[in-house]
Amino acid sequence: LCIPLPESVSFPEAAFTNLAGTAIQAVRRAGIEFGENVLVMGLGILGNMIGQLAGACGAHVAGADFFPLRRKKAEKTGFEITFDTSDEKWTETCGAFASPFGFDCAFICFGGNATPAFENVSRLMKVSPDRHIMGRVVIPGGCEVTTRFGAAIGNLDIRSSARTGPGYHDDSYEQGGDYPKTFVPWTTRRNISEFYRAMESGRIKMKPVITHEFPLDRGPEACELLIGHPEKALGVVLRP
Repeated sequence: LCIPLPESVSFPEAAFTNLAGTAIQAVRRAGIEFGENVLVMGLGILGNMIGQLAGACGAHVAGADFFPLRRKKAEKTGFEITFDTSDEKWTETCGAFASPFGFDCAFICFGGNATPAFENVSRLMKVSPDRHIMGRVVIPGGCEVTTRFGAAIGNLDIRSSARTGPGYHDDSYEQGGDYPKTFVPWTTRRNISEFYRAMESGRIKMKPVITHEFPLDRGPEACELLIGHPEKALGVVLRP
């Protein structure tokens, strides 16, 4: 799992490698196509990277979060538009962005109770002529969603996404083994390699996401900032 960094990619940018693999796996699970409308719910590091990757696939990407800092960073890293989820009418303006087609795909990128978010997402997805909800909802965040199936959510695909791609936590793979490339092309190693190439070319931008850097001995202070004041911090890097 050791992958050389390109010369133009800094160590602080590469500090987000593991989350990047998780983001790439989620985008692969989504099967995004060029020109689709994509909504990212939750604009933390994971949501930001997923949005950037979806944009690199040629999608029209909208983001939603109630923290102004996260929305601002998302707009700086390529999201076409962002929405404040504390605004009661945000779904109306968000729906207008995807009009007249609706969203093809959505990601829920946060933990805790995501049922209200899922219900909002369901109202924004594309709808078939017989009024069935369609599209894909990918959930890489460790959240909980309560919903009725069948007619309640129509033909909406709900896809869980975990890890960084095939190979992660496979001892034989992590110690040098590999899978047949024809059948398993997008392994953890290749996902991360592609992330570095995307940063090297400028298609993915991590520098704007970094809000703070601390020396390692101030690690507890950095953690307190992230946990206690998420409105003030996004990407926090520790330097040894």
